[in-house]
Amino acid sequence: MKNEFNFADNIDKTKITLIRHYMAEKGMDSADFDEQLAKEINEAVEVMYRKYVPRAVRELFAQEALR
Repeated sequence: MKNEFNFADNIDKTKITLIRHYMAEKGMDSADFDEQLAKEINEAVEVMYRKYVPRAVRELFAQEALR
């Protein structure tokens, strides 16, 4: 198992640049894009978390987070 987070290398930075450009043309702030992107990434991570991490581990992790 790799411990490094290199998924950012696989994100299409050209498309991100184009999205930000056209958002700016419409008067939108890139912070709006950043918020939306983070929200959608977190939603995808949650789906994968529930799919791949066993329930017992998730429950243990949730208990530890409450302490």
